[in-house]
Amino acid sequence: MLKKSIKFTLIIVAASLTLGCQQTQKTTDNTTTDSSAKDSIVTTTKEDVITFGFLDSLGKHILTLEQDSLPHPEQYDLVLNDQGKGFPVQYKGFQKSTDGDNGRQTADNFDKSAGFLYQLKENKLTSSATAVVLTDNAFLSSRKVLIPHAAKDAGTMPAAVQKLVAEKNRKVKNFKNIAQIDEKTLISIVEFEVKNDSALAVLVYSSPQKTITQEYKAKYDDMSTWRVDDGGDFNMDYIDILYAFIYRDNIELVLSDMGAEGYNVTYLKEKAGAFVVAKEAYGYSAPF
Repeated sequence: MLKKSIKFTLIIVAASLTLGCQQTQKTTDNTTTDSSAKDSIVTTTKEDVITFGFLDSLGKHILTLEQDSLPHPEQYDLVLNDQGKGFPVQYKGFQKSTDGDNGRQTADNFDKSAGFLYQLKENKLTSSATAVVLTDNAFLSSRKVLIPHAAKDAGTMPAAVQKLVAEKNRKVKNFKNIAQIDEKTLISIVEFEVKNDSALAVLVYSSPQKTITQEYKAKYDDMSTWRVDDGGDFNMDYIDILYAFIYRDNIELVLSDMGAEGYNVTYLKEKAGAFVVAKEAYGYSAPF
């Protein structure tokens, strides 16, 4: 996960999804309560009805990464599949942590972990993503969903990135096109050489219509700069663009960022040529 003064341990947990397990998941009345989070903790609007969770081993239940507060949890009635289609879900209540909880929000620990619990109404969900996205019909119907895929040419720097490099007047350490929406729309990351102790990487969304950036600034540390134990390098292969949306002509992204101890999931909105963080959640998946 990208460091927010990452010298402390992230405590929320998630890990890789194991979907083929034959074990049934247990959701019992003594570990689930019908309680809603308090409105005073977080404010939310209809256009911001989005949160993140992880699946059980059967792909039939979801726990949110939020374990403390989620205003109006009943309004989340869809989970997105890999193609951005919404599958109906039902809120089942808050699942309390039980004895034997190992602190990891993983499929293996699903029955013991705490979180807001949802059940798919039909069938099951198979997802290759690090985390799943919960939302509602109002959010989804107001947006055009774009599905990013691997860039055909990972190494050729788009003109928009070349312009950024010239403006920054810094040497490039590493570069990669990490995703592609269409033939002319790319999502790239450029990592610059460290200047004094200042480290900088920039995510760039570039299309014929616009360029949008998200800067990742950090103080250089040869052990942990952006992520725990990253060795001072911004590993672009750890970034996965899960979804892109168009909302009122603005671009929005949902991305996950892996690290040695886990990952974070971030919902970014376009504002004045830059991305701003609208929502994020953290998952901790350090090996035993």
